[in-house]
Amino acid sequence: MLHKKVLLALTASLICQESLFAKDKDYTLGKVSTAGKKDRSDYSGQVNLGYSGITAPKSWQDEEVKKYTGSRTVISNKALTQQANQSIEEALQNVPGLQIRNATGVGAMPTIQIRGFGAGGSGHSDATLMLVNGIPVYMAPYAHIELDIFPVTFQAIDRIDVIKGGGSVQYGPNTYGGIVNIITKPIPTQWENQAAERITYWAKARNAGFAAPPDKTGDPSFIKSLGNNLLYNTYVRSGGMINKHVGIQAQANWVRGQGFRDNSPSSISNYWLDGVYDINESNGIKAYYQYYDFAIAQPGSLSEQDYKINRFANLRPLNQKGGRSQRFGAVYENRFGDLDRVGGTFSFTYYGQLMTRDFQVSSSYNSANMVTCFSEAACRAAGLPAGYNLAVPYYATNYNGWAEVENPVRSINNAFEPKVNLIVNTGKIKQTFIMGLRFMTTTFLQRQYLNTNECATKTSGEGAGFLCEGPNVMSGWKPHIKHGVYRNWNNWRNNYTAVYLSDRIEAWDGRFFIVPGLRYAFVQYNNENASNWMQIPEKDLRKIKHMNN
Repeated sequence: MLHKKVLLALTASLICQESLFAKDKDYTLGKVSTAGKKDRSDYSGQVNLGYSGITAPKSWQDEEVKKYTGSRTVISNKALTQQANQSIEEALQNVPGLQIRNATGVGAMPTIQIRGFGAGGSGHSDATLMLVNGIPVYMAPYAHIELDIFPVTFQAIDRIDVIKGGGSVQYGPNTYGGIVNIITKPIPTQWENQAAERITYWAKARNAGFAAPPDKTGDPSFIKSLGNNLLYNTYVRSGGMINKHVGIQAQANWVRGQGFRDNSPSSISNYWLDGVYDINESNGIKAYYQYYDFAIAQPGSLSEQDYKINRFANLRPLNQKGGRSQRFGAVYENRFGDLDRVGGTFSFTYYGQLMTRDFQVSSSYNSANMVTCFSEAACRAAGLPAGYNLAVPYYATNYNGWAEVENPVRSINNAFEPKVNLIVNTGKIKQTFIMGLRFMTTTFLQRQYLNTNECATKTSGEGAGFLCEGPNVMSGWKPHIKHGVYRNWNNWRNNYTAVYLSDRIEAWDGRFFIVPGLRYAFVQYNNENASNWMQIPEKDLRKIKHMNN
Protein backbone atom coordinates (compact mmCIF):
# COMPACT_ATOMS: atom_id res chain seq x y z
CA MET A 1 0.00 0.00 0.00
CA LEU A 2 2.85 2.31 0.80
CA HIS A 3 4.37 1.85 -2.65
CA LYS A 4 1.02 2.60 -4.27
CA LYS A 5 0.67 5.85 -2.29
CA VAL A 6 4.16 6.96 -3.25
CA LEU A 7 3.47 6.12 -6.88
CA LEU A 8 0.24 8.10 -6.85
CA ALA A 9 2.01 11.07 -5.27
CA LEU A 10 4.79 11.01 -7.87
CA THR A 11 2.24 10.79 -10.67
CA ALA A 12 0.31 13.78 -9.32
CA SER A 13 3.53 15.74 -8.92
CA LEU A 14 4.60 15.07 -12.50
CA ILE A 15 1.19 16.14 -13.81
CA CYS A 16 1.41 19.40 -11.85
CA GLN A 17 4.95 20.08 -13.10
CA GLU A 18 3.88 19.39 -16.68
CA SER A 19 1.06 21.90 -16.31
CA LEU A 20 3.43 24.45 -14.81
CA PHE A 21 5.87 24.21 -17.69
CA ALA A 22 3.17 24.04 -20.34
CA LYS A 23 3.47 26.61 -23.09
CA ASP A 24 1.25 29.70 -22.73
CA LYS A 25 -1.66 29.91 -25.13
CA ASP A 26 -3.68 32.90 -26.30
CA TYR A 27 -7.46 32.79 -26.21
CA THR A 28 -9.74 35.26 -27.99
CA LEU A 29 -13.02 35.97 -26.28
CA GLY A 30 -16.15 36.73 -28.17
CA LYS A 31 -17.79 40.15 -28.09
CA VAL A 32 -18.54 41.23 -24.55
CA SER A 33 -21.35 43.68 -23.95
CA THR A 34 -23.15 45.00 -20.93
CA ALA A 35 -26.82 45.70 -20.67
CA GLY A 36 -28.51 48.13 -18.40
CA LYS A 37 -31.34 50.58 -18.26
CA LYS A 38 -30.48 54.27 -18.50
CA ASP A 39 -31.63 56.32 -15.56
CA ARG A 40 -34.77 58.16 -16.54
CA SER A 41 -33.38 61.29 -14.91
CA ASP A 42 -30.30 61.23 -17.18
CA TYR A 43 -31.22 63.55 -20.04
CA SER A 44 -27.67 64.39 -21.07
CA GLY A 45 -27.09 64.35 -24.81
CA GLN A 46 -30.80 63.85 -25.44
CA VAL A 47 -32.62 67.09 -24.79
CA ASN A 48 -31.61 70.61 -23.89
CA LEU A 49 -31.18 71.45 -20.26
CA GLY A 50 -30.20 74.56 -18.33
CA TYR A 51 -31.35 78.16 -18.54
CA SER A 52 -33.15 78.85 -21.80
CA GLY A 53 -33.13 75.11 -22.49
CA ILE A 54 -29.63 75.02 -24.00
CA THR A 55 -27.31 72.10 -23.42
CA ALA A 56 -23.92 72.49 -21.79
CA PRO A 57 -21.66 69.47 -22.41
CA LYS A 58 -18.91 69.00 -19.82
CA SER A 59 -16.14 67.98 -22.23
CA TRP A 60 -15.38 66.98 -25.81
CA GLN A 61 -16.04 63.36 -24.82
CA ASP A 62 -19.77 63.95 -24.29
CA GLU A 63 -21.97 62.03 -26.70
CA GLU A 64 -23.68 65.23 -27.78
CA VAL A 65 -20.36 66.73 -28.93
CA LYS A 66 -19.31 63.56 -30.74
CA LYS A 67 -22.58 63.42 -32.67
CA TYR A 68 -22.73 67.14 -33.44
CA THR A 69 -22.80 67.65 -37.19
CA GLY A 70 -20.88 70.94 -37.26
CA SER A 71 -17.75 72.26 -35.60
CA ARG A 72 -18.00 72.24 -31.82
CA THR A 73 -15.35 72.72 -29.14
CA VAL A 74 -15.82 72.32 -25.40
CA ILE A 75 -13.21 73.82 -23.08
CA SER A 76 -13.66 71.67 -20.00
CA ASN A 77 -13.06 72.74 -16.43
CA LYS A 78 -9.90 70.63 -16.41
CA ALA A 79 -8.57 72.41 -19.50
CA LEU A 80 -9.38 75.82 -18.04
CA THR A 81 -7.63 75.18 -14.75
CA GLN A 82 -4.64 73.11 -15.87
CA GLN A 83 -3.51 75.08 -18.92
CA ALA A 84 -2.37 78.18 -17.01
CA ASN A 85 -5.07 80.40 -18.49
CA GLN A 86 -5.21 83.84 -16.89
CA SER A 87 -8.42 85.00 -18.55
CA ILE A 88 -11.31 83.89 -20.72
CA GLU A 89 -9.59 85.43 -23.73
CA GLU A 90 -6.55 83.20 -23.25
CA ALA A 91 -8.76 80.12 -23.00
CA LEU A 92 -10.67 81.02 -26.17
CA GLN A 93 -7.40 81.56 -28.06
CA ASN A 94 -7.01 77.77 -28.07
CA VAL A 95 -10.22 77.24 -30.04
CA PRO A 96 -9.62 76.79 -33.79
CA GLY A 97 -11.23 79.53 -35.85
CA LEU A 98 -11.41 82.09 -33.02
CA GLN A 99 -9.36 85.28 -33.01
CA ILE A 100 -9.27 87.20 -29.75
CA ARG A 101 -8.00 90.74 -29.31
CA ASN A 102 -7.47 91.51 -25.65
CA ALA A 103 -8.26 95.21 -25.74
CA THR A 104 -7.96 95.81 -21.99
CA GLY A 105 -5.41 93.29 -20.72
CA VAL A 106 -7.58 92.43 -17.71
CA GLY A 107 -10.42 90.55 -19.39
CA ALA A 108 -13.01 93.32 -19.25
CA MET A 109 -14.02 93.80 -22.90
CA PRO A 110 -12.65 91.14 -25.25
CA THR A 111 -12.97 91.44 -28.99
CA ILE A 112 -14.00 88.09 -30.44
CA GLN A 113 -13.95 86.98 -34.06
CA ILE A 114 -15.16 83.62 -35.34
CA ARG A 115 -13.88 82.65 -38.76
CA GLY A 116 -13.19 86.29 -39.54
CA PHE A 117 -16.67 87.57 -38.72
CA GLY A 118 -17.25 90.64 -36.57
CA ALA A 119 -15.08 92.34 -33.97
CA GLY A 120 -14.44 95.71 -35.57
CA GLY A 121 -13.19 97.19 -32.31
CA SER A 122 -13.17 96.85 -28.55
CA GLY A 123 -16.40 95.17 -27.56
CA HIS A 124 -17.57 94.82 -31.17
CA SER A 125 -18.18 91.06 -31.04
CA ASP A 126 -21.14 91.54 -33.34
CA ALA A 127 -21.16 88.32 -35.37
CA THR A 128 -21.15 85.86 -32.50
CA LEU A 129 -23.95 85.13 -30.07
CA MET A 130 -22.43 85.39 -26.59
CA LEU A 131 -24.34 83.50 -23.90
CA VAL A 132 -23.87 82.99 -20.18
CA ASN A 133 -25.67 79.84 -19.06
CA GLY A 134 -27.67 80.01 -22.27
CA ILE A 135 -28.83 83.62 -21.75
CA PRO A 136 -27.74 86.41 -24.17
CA VAL A 137 -25.53 89.07 -22.58
CA TYR A 138 -25.86 91.82 -25.19
CA MET A 139 -27.45 95.10 -24.17
CA ALA A 140 -30.02 94.75 -26.96
CA PRO A 141 -29.62 91.38 -28.75
CA TYR A 142 -31.85 92.34 -31.68
CA ALA A 143 -30.79 95.98 -32.11
CA HIS A 144 -27.46 96.85 -30.50
CA ILE A 145 -25.26 93.79 -30.89
CA GLU A 146 -22.00 95.25 -29.63
CA LEU A 147 -20.58 93.62 -26.53
CA ASP A 148 -20.54 96.82 -24.46
CA ILE A 149 -20.29 94.88 -21.21
CA PHE A 150 -18.82 91.41 -20.77
CA PRO A 151 -20.30 90.40 -17.38
CA VAL A 152 -18.05 87.40 -16.79
CA THR A 153 -14.87 86.84 -14.79
CA PHE A 154 -12.54 83.92 -15.34
CA GLN A 155 -12.56 82.37 -11.88
CA ALA A 156 -16.37 82.15 -11.80
CA ILE A 157 -16.73 79.95 -14.89
CA ASP A 158 -16.81 76.16 -15.09
CA ARG A 159 -16.47 75.50 -18.83
CA ILE A 160 -17.07 77.02 -22.28
CA ASP A 161 -19.00 75.57 -25.22
CA VAL A 162 -18.14 76.99 -28.66
CA ILE A 163 -20.21 76.24 -31.77
CA LYS A 164 -18.88 77.62 -35.05
CA GLY A 165 -20.90 78.17 -38.18
CA GLY A 166 -24.62 78.74 -38.56
CA GLY A 167 -26.21 77.94 -35.22
CA SER A 168 -29.37 76.00 -34.61
CA VAL A 169 -32.60 77.94 -34.97
CA GLN A 170 -33.21 77.70 -31.24
CA TYR A 171 -30.31 79.92 -30.18
CA GLY A 172 -31.37 83.37 -31.35
CA PRO A 173 -30.10 86.21 -33.56
CA ASN A 174 -26.55 86.86 -34.78
CA THR A 175 -25.42 83.24 -34.91
CA TYR A 176 -23.91 83.23 -38.39
CA GLY A 177 -20.42 83.50 -36.94
CA GLY A 178 -21.04 81.09 -34.12
CA ILE A 179 -22.11 80.68 -30.52
CA VAL A 180 -20.05 80.96 -27.34
CA ASN A 181 -21.88 79.64 -24.28
CA ILE A 182 -20.06 80.30 -20.99
CA ILE A 183 -21.15 78.08 -18.11
CA THR A 184 -20.67 79.28 -14.54
CA LYS A 185 -19.83 76.98 -11.66
CA PRO A 186 -22.86 74.85 -10.69
CA ILE A 187 -24.25 74.28 -7.22
CA PRO A 188 -22.37 71.24 -5.81
CA THR A 189 -24.20 68.30 -4.25
CA GLN A 190 -22.17 68.68 -1.04
CA TRP A 191 -21.49 72.01 0.64
CA GLU A 192 -18.22 73.51 -0.59
CA ASN A 193 -16.17 76.58 0.28
CA GLN A 194 -13.48 77.96 -1.99
CA ALA A 195 -11.08 80.88 -1.83
CA ALA A 196 -8.48 81.75 -4.45
CA GLU A 197 -6.06 84.58 -5.08
CA ARG A 198 -4.15 85.30 -8.28
CA ILE A 199 -1.57 88.04 -8.57
CA THR A 200 -0.26 89.26 -11.91
CA TYR A 201 3.08 90.99 -11.72
CA TRP A 202 3.89 93.36 -14.58
CA ALA A 203 7.61 93.63 -15.26
CA LYS A 204 7.79 97.07 -16.84
CA ALA A 205 11.47 97.69 -17.43
CA ARG A 206 11.22 100.08 -20.32
CA ASN A 207 12.44 98.45 -23.52
CA ALA A 208 15.11 96.58 -21.58
CA GLY A 209 13.66 93.23 -20.54
CA PHE A 210 12.68 92.21 -17.04
CA ALA A 211 14.97 94.59 -15.17
CA ALA A 212 17.10 97.51 -16.25
CA PRO A 213 19.44 100.20 -14.91
CA PRO A 214 18.10 103.71 -14.27
CA ASP A 215 19.13 105.07 -17.66
CA LYS A 216 16.66 102.65 -19.26
CA THR A 217 13.77 103.22 -16.88
CA GLY A 218 13.86 106.92 -16.16
CA ASP A 219 13.61 106.07 -12.46
CA PRO A 220 16.59 106.26 -10.08
CA SER A 221 15.32 103.23 -8.18
CA PHE A 222 16.47 99.92 -9.65
CA ILE A 223 13.87 98.06 -7.57
CA LYS A 224 11.02 99.94 -9.22
CA SER A 225 12.20 98.81 -12.61
CA LEU A 226 11.28 95.26 -11.62
CA GLY A 227 7.64 96.25 -11.95
CA ASN A 228 5.66 98.63 -9.80
CA ASN A 229 2.21 97.47 -10.92
CA LEU A 230 0.28 94.51 -9.54
CA LEU A 231 -3.11 93.13 -10.52
CA TYR A 232 -5.01 91.19 -7.83
CA ASN A 233 -7.72 88.66 -8.68
CA THR A 234 -9.65 87.49 -5.60
CA TYR A 235 -12.35 84.82 -5.73
CA VAL A 236 -14.57 83.29 -3.03
CA ARG A 237 -17.40 80.77 -3.33
CA SER A 238 -19.66 79.01 -0.88
CA GLY A 239 -22.64 76.80 -1.59
CA GLY A 240 -24.22 73.39 -1.91
CA MET A 241 -27.40 71.43 -1.42
CA ILE A 242 -29.04 72.12 1.93
CA ASN A 243 -31.17 69.02 1.56
CA LYS A 244 -32.27 66.84 -1.35
CA HIS A 245 -34.60 69.57 -2.62
CA VAL A 246 -32.98 72.97 -1.98
CA GLY A 247 -29.54 74.30 -2.85
CA ILE A 248 -27.89 77.74 -2.92
CA GLN A 249 -24.53 79.16 -3.92
CA ALA A 250 -22.87 82.57 -3.66
CA GLN A 251 -19.80 83.67 -5.64
CA ALA A 252 -17.75 86.86 -5.59
CA ASN A 253 -14.82 87.84 -7.78
CA TRP A 254 -12.81 91.06 -7.47
CA VAL A 255 -10.12 92.24 -9.88
CA ARG A 256 -8.18 95.26 -8.64
CA GLY A 257 -4.92 96.92 -9.53
CA GLN A 258 -3.04 98.10 -12.60
CA GLY A 259 -2.98 96.94 -16.18
CA PHE A 260 0.25 96.40 -18.07
CA ARG A 261 0.39 100.06 -19.19
CA ASP A 262 1.39 102.94 -16.94
CA ASN A 263 -1.41 104.73 -15.11
CA SER A 264 -4.07 102.21 -16.12
CA PRO A 265 -6.10 101.46 -12.98
CA SER A 266 -8.57 98.58 -13.31
CA SER A 267 -11.51 97.59 -11.14
CA ILE A 268 -13.91 94.70 -11.76
CA SER A 269 -16.51 93.26 -9.36
CA ASN A 270 -18.67 90.23 -10.05
CA TYR A 271 -21.27 88.88 -7.60
CA TRP A 272 -23.39 85.85 -8.40
CA LEU A 273 -26.18 84.13 -6.44
CA ASP A 274 -27.73 80.83 -7.58
CA GLY A 275 -30.62 78.84 -6.18
CA VAL A 276 -32.28 75.54 -7.06
CA TYR A 277 -35.47 73.86 -5.85
CA ASP A 278 -35.93 70.26 -6.99
CA ILE A 279 -39.63 69.75 -6.39
CA ASN A 280 -39.49 66.07 -7.32
CA GLU A 281 -37.83 63.81 -9.89
CA SER A 282 -39.76 65.44 -12.73
CA ASN A 283 -40.01 69.10 -11.75
CA GLY A 284 -37.54 71.75 -10.70
CA ILE A 285 -36.92 75.49 -10.48
CA LYS A 286 -33.62 77.36 -10.83
CA ALA A 287 -32.98 81.07 -10.31
CA TYR A 288 -30.04 83.45 -10.39
CA TYR A 289 -29.08 87.05 -9.70
CA GLN A 290 -25.85 88.74 -10.82
CA TYR A 291 -24.32 92.14 -10.19
CA TYR A 292 -21.26 93.15 -12.21
CA ASP A 293 -19.41 96.45 -12.59
CA PHE A 294 -16.14 97.55 -14.11
CA ALA A 295 -14.04 100.68 -14.57
CA ILE A 296 -10.87 100.57 -16.63
CA ALA A 297 -8.43 102.86 -18.38
CA GLN A 298 -7.72 102.39 -22.06
CA PRO A 299 -4.30 103.89 -22.82
CA GLY A 300 -4.71 103.48 -26.56
CA SER A 301 -2.03 103.60 -29.21
CA LEU A 302 1.29 105.45 -29.11
CA SER A 303 3.15 107.24 -31.83
CA GLU A 304 6.32 105.59 -33.12
CA GLN A 305 8.48 108.10 -31.29
CA ASP A 306 6.66 107.67 -27.98
CA TYR A 307 6.75 103.89 -28.29
CA LYS A 308 10.52 103.95 -28.61
CA ILE A 309 10.79 106.12 -25.52
CA ASN A 310 8.42 104.07 -23.34
CA ARG A 311 6.10 101.46 -24.77
CA PHE A 312 4.18 101.29 -21.47
CA ALA A 313 3.25 104.98 -21.40
CA ASN A 314 -0.35 106.14 -21.19
CA LEU A 315 -0.60 109.43 -23.06
CA ARG A 316 -4.40 109.26 -23.33
CA PRO A 317 -5.44 109.50 -19.67
CA LEU A 318 -8.99 110.55 -20.57
CA ASN A 319 -9.74 107.32 -22.45
CA GLN A 320 -11.79 105.32 -19.95
CA LYS A 321 -14.61 102.80 -19.92
CA GLY A 322 -17.00 101.71 -17.23
CA GLY A 323 -20.38 100.16 -16.69
CA ARG A 324 -22.53 97.90 -14.60
CA SER A 325 -24.90 95.04 -15.18
CA GLN A 326 -27.70 93.51 -13.15
CA ARG A 327 -28.93 90.19 -14.54
CA PHE A 328 -31.62 87.96 -13.08
CA GLY A 329 -33.80 85.09 -14.16
CA ALA A 330 -35.59 81.86 -13.32
CA VAL A 331 -36.53 78.70 -15.16
CA TYR A 332 -39.14 76.04 -14.43
CA GLU A 333 -38.44 72.64 -15.96
CA ASN A 334 -40.62 69.56 -16.29
CA ARG A 335 -39.27 66.19 -17.45
CA PHE A 336 -41.83 63.78 -18.80
CA GLY A 337 -42.17 60.42 -20.49
CA ASP A 338 -39.55 57.82 -21.39
CA LEU A 339 -36.66 58.89 -23.59
CA ASP A 340 -36.48 55.40 -25.12
CA ARG A 341 -39.98 55.88 -26.50
CA VAL A 342 -41.73 59.23 -26.04
CA GLY A 343 -40.38 61.81 -23.62
CA GLY A 344 -38.62 65.10 -23.18
CA THR A 345 -38.72 68.35 -21.27
CA PHE A 346 -40.80 71.48 -21.05
CA SER A 347 -39.15 74.64 -19.74
CA PHE A 348 -40.37 78.15 -19.11
CA THR A 349 -37.62 80.73 -18.70
CA TYR A 350 -37.82 84.36 -17.64
CA TYR A 351 -34.77 86.59 -17.66
CA GLY A 352 -34.07 90.29 -17.45
CA GLN A 353 -31.14 92.63 -17.27
CA LEU A 354 -30.37 96.27 -16.56
CA MET A 355 -27.12 97.44 -18.13
CA THR A 356 -25.45 100.83 -18.20
CA ARG A 357 -22.23 101.66 -19.96
CA ASP A 358 -20.15 104.77 -20.52
CA PHE A 359 -16.93 105.28 -22.40
CA GLN A 360 -14.99 108.52 -22.44
CA VAL A 361 -12.42 109.58 -25.02
CA SER A 362 -10.79 112.79 -26.12
CA SER A 363 -11.60 114.32 -29.49
CA SER A 364 -8.16 113.21 -30.74
CA TYR A 365 -8.73 109.57 -29.80
CA ASN A 366 -8.05 108.31 -33.34
CA SER A 367 -4.86 110.33 -33.88
CA ALA A 368 -1.23 109.38 -33.27
CA ASN A 369 0.26 112.56 -34.69
CA MET A 370 3.41 113.94 -33.09
CA VAL A 371 3.96 116.88 -35.46
CA THR A 372 3.37 120.52 -34.52
CA CYS A 373 2.82 122.85 -37.48
CA PHE A 374 0.64 125.88 -38.25
CA SER A 375 1.03 126.31 -42.00
CA GLU A 376 0.86 124.04 -45.02
CA ALA A 377 4.54 124.58 -45.77
CA ALA A 378 5.55 123.74 -42.21
CA CYS A 379 3.34 120.64 -42.20
CA ARG A 380 4.81 119.45 -45.51
CA ALA A 381 8.30 120.05 -44.17
CA ALA A 382 7.42 117.96 -41.11
CA GLY A 383 6.45 115.06 -43.35
CA LEU A 384 2.66 115.37 -43.37
CA PRO A 385 0.86 114.81 -46.69
CA ALA A 386 -0.57 117.64 -48.76
CA GLY A 387 -3.71 119.25 -47.41
CA TYR A 388 -2.57 119.68 -43.81
CA ASN A 389 -2.08 123.25 -42.63
CA LEU A 390 -2.51 122.71 -38.90
CA ALA A 391 -1.41 119.91 -36.56
CA VAL A 392 -0.67 119.36 -32.87
CA PRO A 393 0.38 116.21 -30.96
CA TYR A 394 -2.45 113.83 -30.15
CA TYR A 395 -2.10 114.39 -26.40
CA ALA A 396 -2.33 118.20 -26.65
CA THR A 397 -5.37 119.86 -25.06
CA ASN A 398 -4.50 123.58 -25.11
CA TYR A 399 -6.33 124.57 -28.27
CA ASN A 400 -9.82 125.83 -29.02
CA GLY A 401 -12.15 123.00 -30.02
CA TRP A 402 -10.47 120.18 -28.13
CA ALA A 403 -13.12 118.18 -26.28
CA GLU A 404 -13.85 115.31 -23.97
CA VAL A 405 -16.55 112.98 -25.30
CA GLU A 406 -18.93 110.94 -23.12
CA ASN A 407 -21.03 108.12 -24.61
CA PRO A 408 -23.43 106.78 -21.96
CA VAL A 409 -25.93 104.01 -22.75
CA ARG A 410 -28.67 102.40 -20.66
CA SER A 411 -30.53 99.23 -21.61
CA ILE A 412 -33.39 97.37 -19.93
CA ASN A 413 -34.39 93.93 -21.23
CA ASN A 414 -37.17 91.58 -20.18
CA ALA A 415 -37.89 88.27 -21.89
CA PHE A 416 -39.72 85.00 -21.43
CA GLU A 417 -39.30 81.80 -23.39
CA PRO A 418 -41.36 78.59 -23.24
CA LYS A 419 -39.66 75.63 -24.92
CA VAL A 420 -40.47 71.98 -25.56
CA ASN A 421 -37.90 69.29 -26.35
CA LEU A 422 -39.66 66.11 -27.45
CA ILE A 423 -38.19 62.73 -28.44
CA VAL A 424 -40.32 60.24 -30.38
CA ASN A 425 -38.57 56.90 -30.89
CA THR A 426 -40.35 54.17 -32.88
CA GLY A 427 -37.30 51.91 -32.97
CA LYS A 428 -36.47 52.41 -36.64
CA ILE A 429 -36.93 56.18 -36.73
CA LYS A 430 -36.03 58.58 -33.94
CA GLN A 431 -37.19 62.20 -34.03
CA THR A 432 -36.12 65.02 -31.73
CA PHE A 433 -38.40 68.05 -31.90
CA ILE A 434 -37.37 71.44 -30.51
CA MET A 435 -40.06 74.10 -30.50
CA GLY A 436 -40.43 77.33 -28.62
CA LEU A 437 -41.21 81.03 -28.50
CA ARG A 438 -39.25 84.02 -27.23
CA PHE A 439 -40.74 87.41 -26.46
CA MET A 440 -38.42 90.26 -25.46
CA THR A 441 -38.87 93.94 -24.74
CA THR A 442 -35.96 96.37 -24.85
CA THR A 443 -35.61 99.97 -23.74
CA PHE A 444 -32.34 101.36 -25.06
CA LEU A 445 -31.26 104.93 -24.28
CA GLN A 446 -28.16 106.36 -25.96
CA ARG A 447 -26.57 109.78 -25.47
CA GLN A 448 -23.41 111.64 -26.46
CA TYR A 449 -22.07 114.68 -24.61
CA LEU A 450 -19.15 117.02 -25.29
CA ASN A 451 -17.09 119.07 -22.87
CA THR A 452 -15.36 121.50 -25.25
CA ASN A 453 -12.40 123.79 -24.73
CA GLU A 454 -13.69 127.31 -25.47
CA CYS A 455 -10.55 129.19 -24.48
CA ALA A 456 -9.55 132.57 -25.87
CA THR A 457 -7.03 132.03 -28.67
CA LYS A 458 -3.81 133.78 -29.54
CA THR A 459 -4.28 136.84 -31.71
CA SER A 460 -0.86 136.76 -33.34
CA GLY A 461 2.09 134.52 -33.98
CA GLU A 462 2.11 130.79 -34.62
CA GLY A 463 -1.17 129.14 -33.78
CA ALA A 464 -3.13 132.39 -33.87
CA GLY A 465 -6.86 131.73 -33.78
CA PHE A 466 -6.20 128.17 -32.63
CA LEU A 467 -3.91 127.81 -29.62
CA CYS A 468 -5.14 128.99 -26.23
CA GLU A 469 -3.81 132.34 -25.02
CA GLY A 470 -4.25 131.25 -21.41
CA PRO A 471 -5.61 128.24 -19.55
CA ASN A 472 -8.25 125.90 -20.93
CA VAL A 473 -11.84 127.06 -20.49
CA MET A 474 -14.20 124.07 -20.61
CA SER A 475 -17.83 124.53 -21.62
CA GLY A 476 -19.32 121.89 -19.36
CA TRP A 477 -21.19 118.83 -20.62
CA LYS A 478 -23.53 119.56 -23.51
CA PRO A 479 -25.18 117.37 -26.12
CA HIS A 480 -23.26 116.72 -29.31
CA ILE A 481 -25.05 118.66 -32.04
CA LYS A 482 -23.69 118.71 -35.57
CA HIS A 483 -25.48 120.50 -38.41
CA GLY A 484 -28.54 120.77 -36.19
CA VAL A 485 -28.70 117.01 -35.60
CA TYR A 486 -28.23 115.32 -32.23
CA ARG A 487 -25.40 112.81 -32.70
CA ASN A 488 -25.86 109.36 -31.17
CA TRP A 489 -29.01 110.41 -29.34
CA ASN A 490 -31.62 107.66 -29.36
CA ASN A 491 -34.55 106.40 -27.32
CA TRP A 492 -35.42 102.91 -28.60
CA ARG A 493 -38.42 101.11 -27.17
CA ASN A 494 -38.69 97.85 -29.07
CA ASN A 495 -40.20 94.40 -28.73
CA TYR A 496 -39.41 91.17 -30.49
CA THR A 497 -41.22 87.87 -30.95
CA ALA A 498 -39.51 84.78 -32.31
CA VAL A 499 -40.92 81.29 -32.87
CA TYR A 500 -38.83 78.31 -33.90
CA LEU A 501 -39.21 74.64 -34.74
CA SER A 502 -36.65 72.00 -35.68
CA ASP A 503 -36.85 68.23 -36.16
CA ARG A 504 -33.85 65.92 -36.08
CA ILE A 505 -34.82 62.73 -37.93
CA GLU A 506 -32.49 59.77 -37.37
CA ALA A 507 -32.43 56.30 -38.94
CA TRP A 508 -30.15 53.26 -38.76
CA ASP A 509 -29.05 54.00 -35.19
CA GLY A 510 -28.15 57.59 -36.01
CA ARG A 511 -25.94 56.78 -38.98
CA PHE A 512 -28.28 58.81 -41.20
CA PHE A 513 -30.10 61.96 -40.13
CA ILE A 514 -31.48 65.26 -41.38
CA VAL A 515 -32.35 68.34 -39.32
CA PRO A 516 -34.86 70.68 -40.97
CA GLY A 517 -35.62 73.83 -38.98
CA LEU A 518 -37.42 77.15 -39.18
CA ARG A 519 -37.21 80.37 -37.16
CA TYR A 520 -39.45 83.37 -37.66
CA ALA A 521 -38.77 86.64 -35.85
CA PHE A 522 -41.06 89.66 -35.79
CA VAL A 523 -39.30 92.87 -34.74
CA GLN A 524 -41.08 96.11 -33.86
CA TYR A 525 -38.82 99.18 -33.64
CA ASN A 526 -39.75 102.53 -32.14
CA ASN A 527 -37.04 105.21 -31.95
CA GLU A 528 -38.08 108.33 -30.06
CA ASN A 529 -35.15 110.44 -31.22
CA ALA A 530 -34.96 113.75 -29.39
CA SER A 531 -35.52 116.53 -31.92
CA ASN A 532 -35.31 119.51 -29.60
CA TRP A 533 -32.80 119.81 -26.77
CA MET A 534 -35.03 122.20 -24.88
CA GLN A 535 -37.53 119.36 -24.40
CA ILE A 536 -35.05 117.37 -22.30
CA PRO A 537 -35.54 117.92 -18.54
CA GLU A 538 -32.63 119.46 -16.69
CA LYS A 539 -32.40 116.46 -14.34
CA ASP A 540 -31.66 114.22 -17.34
CA LEU A 541 -28.77 116.44 -18.40
CA ARG A 542 -26.94 115.52 -15.23
CA LYS A 543 -27.11 111.79 -15.97
CA ILE A 544 -23.74 111.49 -17.61
CA LYS A 545 -21.40 109.11 -15.82
CA HIS A 546 -22.75 105.62 -16.53
CA MET A 547 -26.30 107.07 -16.58
CA ASN A 548 -26.74 105.68 -13.07
CA ASN A 549 -27.67 108.83 -11.14
